[in-house]
Amino acid sequence: MRTPEELSAFIKKRLHSGYPDGELRNDLLKEGYTIEEIDRAFFNASPFQRKPNTSKRVEYPAWYIFSISSIILALGLMVQFGVSPLSLILLIPGLIGVVFMIVKKMSQ
Repeated sequence: MRTPEELSAFIKKRLHSGYPDGELRNDLLKEGYTIEEIDRAFFNASPFQRKPNTSKRVEYPAWYIFSISSIILALGLMVQFGVSPLSLILLIPGLIGVVFMIVKKMSQ
């Protein structure tokens, strides 16, 4: 009998050469492998296995997005209409949100 790694490599090679899945399973059962061993080896030989996720996901809470958006909108209004109460109403909460983002990053 083969080791689990050898069995997975054998299955992968046979499937790649066009050997039918069901026939290969039946042949392995006849050789004395259990269904669990065969299933595990087929899983390990599968080209569709998921690789562990090593990328770091960055999460942006809604208030991050609101803060940046309000600053951009306020600056646009200031360029178009000068300093107005509406632009200040948008700018101040946006700046407060950015300050909180910076403080949070620094505390990590």
